[in-house]
Amino acid sequence: MKIFASLLAALMCGLAAIVSPSSATNTFDYVESIVVDHTKPPYKHALLVRLNRRVTEAELRSFAQVQREKYPASEYDKLFISYLLVGQPEGSGLWASSHWQPDLQITIVGQSAEQAGSTKQRGSINPGEELVGAWSSIGSEIIVVLKRKNKTYFRKQSDGSVYGEHEVKRKGRNYFITSEGTSYSLFEIRRDGILVWKLPDGTISYEFAPF
Repeated sequence: MKIFASLLAALMCGLAAIVSPSSATNTFDYVESIVVDHTKPPYKHALLVRLNRRVTEAELRSFAQVQREKYPASEYDKLFISYLLVGQPEGSGLWASSHWQPDLQITIVGQSAEQAGSTKQRGSINPGEELVGAWSSIGSEIIVVLKRKNKTYFRKQSDGSVYGEHEVKRKGRNYFITSEGTSYSLFEIRRDGILVWKLPDGTISYEFAPF
C-alpha cells in the first residue's frame, strides 16, 4: 500500500505540473497589455506591447525570446516587438523595440530602468526643497514637482540641467501653471501616481509614469 500511495502521489504531482498554467504574458509582470497582435505569415508577426514600468535590456531580451518561441522563425521570418510605456499614447513614438530580423536587435529609445535609476539618484531637488514627485517622459527628460519656501513649483530637467521652472497653484489634485510668460496649463497627480497633463478644456493629452 505504501508503494501504491507513493506512485499515486508522484502521478498527481506530474499531472499538476502538466495542467498548471504557464502563460507567457502572466510570467512577465511588467507587461500591462498587448495593444496590437498582427500576423502576416510567413513573412512577419508584429506585437505592440504596453509596459507598466521601465524595464532593463535583460527583461526585454527575456520577453523577446519567449515570443520567438511562440512565433518561431520556421513560421515567421521576422518578428517585430515594439513597446510603449504606461500612459504613452499610440503614435507618439516607441519607447523601445526588440525585433527579430532574423537575429534579435534590441533598441531602447528612452531611458532603461538602469538609466532612470541613475538619473533619479543624480538628484531631482536641491537643498531646502521638498520633493512632491518625479516623473519621466521619453528620453532623459524628468518632470519634477517640488515645494520650496511654502510654494509649489513645476520644472523640467535633463541630464542634471534644470529648465522651465514655474510656480503652480493647487486645487485638490489639480495643479495650475499661471506663471508670467507661460500659457495656462493644468495637470493632475492621480492616486496611482500617474501625472496627467490636461488641455484647457480638461481633456487628457498625456500621462507620465512616476519613477
